[in-house]
Amino acid sequence: MDNRVVITGLGVVNCCGNSVNDFWDALISKKDCISEVKEFKEFNFSTTKAGQISGLDVSGFNQKELKDMDKFSLFALKATEEALKSSNIDLKNISSNRVGVIMGSGMGGMMFYEDQIASFLVNNGNAGSVNPNAVQKITPNALSGKIAIKYKLNGPNLTICTACSSSSNAIGIAYEKIISGQADVIISGGSEAPLMPVNYSSFDNMRVLSRNNICKPFDEARDGFIMGEGAAVLIIESLSHAKKRGAEIYAEISGYTNNCSAYHMVISDKTGIHEEAAIRGALSSSRLDVSDIDFISAHGTGTYVNDLCEGNAINRVFKKNADSIMVASIKGSTGHLIGASGGTEVISSVLAIRNSVIPPTKNLDKVDKDIELNISNEPKHANLSHVLCDSFGFGGNNSVIILKKYKG
Repeated sequence: MDNRVVITGLGVVNCCGNSVNDFWDALISKKDCISEVKEFKEFNFSTTKAGQISGLDVSGFNQKELKDMDKFSLFALKATEEALKSSNIDLKNISSNRVGVIMGSGMGGMMFYEDQIASFLVNNGNAGSVNPNAVQKITPNALSGKIAIKYKLNGPNLTICTACSSSSNAIGIAYEKIISGQADVIISGGSEAPLMPVNYSSFDNMRVLSRNNICKPFDEARDGFIMGEGAAVLIIESLSHAKKRGAEIYAEISGYTNNCSAYHMVISDKTGIHEEAAIRGALSSSRLDVSDIDFISAHGTGTYVNDLCEGNAINRVFKKNADSIMVASIKGSTGHLIGASGGTEVISSVLAIRNSVIPPTKNLDKVDKDIELNISNEPKHANLSHVLCDSFGFGGNNSVIILKKYKG
């Protein structure tokens, strides 16, 4: 049994780019990747922008494959393709029973679901108007199922649905599965395609989306987030397996925990006591002290209560160290990718470790005085040994992962 788990492959698809390199370049350059949603012009939404994917190459799929899946599955398969390529792994040389797929999605195939409801209503409730492929396109576990089917993988297979912490929990569970000896390799991450009118209306009516069409995490003038679509996939392996095949190792996972605030389905407790407990749990899992953390990749949605809650949790855990530890949120660049956000932020943290650069918190002008964290709207060079990644979802689903620079 191997108690060290490493990351050997990365793949992303989001508004910042359809490759890891494009994604990272957009983050560091603070490229404006948020745009008007043309399809929403006919609706009276208070927020009209989102993080939308463009220019995605789907030439590797035939028409039947495209017809049989929702966009959230397509995004995941494209990110998986890049992750496997970057890992230089030959799945045919590994026992299929030792390779698993654990993915996360907060919503599943909502785009197709909304289309089918509209079709059903337009046709006066005629059951024959509903596509027989609806179930397989809508179900969240289409993610793990389609990836496993495409690559013929028979190991552990799960799709985690814990709202905004879905992909973070998926990665954490993949880490635990490998530590327990249930798999040697796991494809893990998350995907989301939430830009549909009914779904968007609900978020808009909750008043969690920015009326100013700009996400400003931790800023004193923040007023909500911008929704985004995308996928993030990592190849996670036991260290012994990765070394045996001569894999390039991007980073090591050193700890993970999750818990539940049990406070409210969509509102965070301002005190942040349960988020604090999750952070402390991850530190304990990693056998690390607060002084060991060099950078915190924050959940940082840009909503008033969520950012205050996270700020309170970080300040209580790190106390006097909180002034010196850099904190950043990438949601000003990507938008909030819901179930794919945690995985996307884990990838940005891996890239931060490899490039010795902390990404900027885009759109930040002045940090809220009630939060008082060390945050910058510019990239910062830093030698990073340990990075803590926060991910907090609706239902009080809190997940924290700690990454470590791999040193052999």
